[in-house]
Amino acid sequence: KLRSKPEAAKILKGITGNKIFKQFPKIKKEFFLDSGLWNHSYLLDNIGSDEEAVTKYILGQKYPVVH
Repeated sequence: KLRSKPEAAKILKGITGNKIFKQFPKIKKEFFLDSGLWNHSYLLDNIGSDEEAVTKYILGQKYPVVH
């Protein structure tokens, strides 16, 4: 049973990160050798979130957004 939103975010990041690295091991070796896929922050909000708040969160991440 999940006790908190941070715990849910941690579990989701762990599962997805492991699956991505298993499917694409080259990514781990080339880009994430000394780190995980996700950083320690997270944003949990509802669908009606303020676009500015979401944009600020994304731009504050360690790696730049690539299009």
